[in-house]
Amino acid sequence: MSILIYLLKTFLFGAIAFVTLFVLTLAIVVFIINKIAQKKEKTKLQNETPIEKTWKETPEFIEAIKEILRLLSNNDPQVLEAIQLLNLETKGTFAQTYLEEIHMENQDDYDGWDLMIFTLEKFGYLSYNDWKFLMEDLVFNLKTNLEKMAIDPTIFDTYPDLEEGIEPSKFLELAKYLPSGYVLATLDTGGDDYTMNVAPIENVRKAIEISENMELPFGVRSIEMYGGPEN
Repeated sequence: MSILIYLLKTFLFGAIAFVTLFVLTLAIVVFIINKIAQKKEKTKLQNETPIEKTWKETPEFIEAIKEILRLLSNNDPQVLEAIQLLNLETKGTFAQTYLEEIHMENQDDYDGWDLMIFTLEKFGYLSYNDWKFLMEDLVFNLKTNLEKMAIDPTIFDTYPDLEEGIEPSKFLELAKYLPSGYVLATLDTGGDDYTMNVAPIENVRKAIEISENMELPFGVRSIEMYGGPEN
């Protein structure tokens, strides 16, 4: 009987591990596919919109991107080491070294804002979600980010609307579950997906200030914060 129990436990553990790995892999694949599709659409819009032709990526823009990455990763040593390679002239090398899955072949395939989104996702600081996902998907995809911030990933377990579709009007309520000093930040991608980060409130404030003083790529609406004393 003990052998049967042992085999059953082993089977259940293996099944749970497989399902978890499958969900994580599926989320990453969906993220990459959506970003590639959005990039193609963005390129199409850029070609059709004369005003976008005036936007030009600069070294200053990339430096601002690196500072936002530093802030939203809360000075993660791995992120800091990686972004040493991120410069206007070396975007391709950076992507080929740390973001192999996006298959960046040319310098203009992705701008710095795109690479920022990819990098936060790669290093576990972003919950990427298709607009069709449920709130429970958003929360599940935040797990690694919460752990990296030393926050219990089960803090949202009592949130009452987990089985509802993602709704930005709920983000402020979700943020109330975070420990004091932390907030939710949404980073616009120019598409219809939702990308969310958890970081210290002062870091997010600084990141927003930097983004508001940047000339952003066409269709990008910067960064928004949910939570904090004022909310």
